[in-house]
Amino acid sequence: MSFALTDKPFAADRDAHLQHYVLPIDPGVGLFRNERATFHTPFIPELNQFYGHNAYSMWNVVRSEPESLGIVTSVSDDHQTLRAINVNELITAIFGVVSIK
Repeated sequence: MSFALTDKPFAADRDAHLQHYVLPIDPGVGLFRNERATFHTPFIPELNQFYGHNAYSMWNVVRSEPESLGIVTSVSDDHQTLRAINVNELITAIFGVVSIK
């Protein structure tokens, strides 16, 4: 899923690229008729690194939030891309948090 970041409430100045914010991404209805992949990420902060590796291109800028997935991004970024997560890998990771293999 790729989307443009338009109408940001931040001032566009020459130092904007130095500032960052957390962009909450709510996937909405998800993937139609796809049971193997999902954009929905349960609120499990212990999976932040997993979400970063599997849904985004950087493991250390993603955080689990109650109703969304937060991406730490630069004020100067004008678009973002989020990848769907393999459901089997997500379930395995969830069980791994509580030490179940």
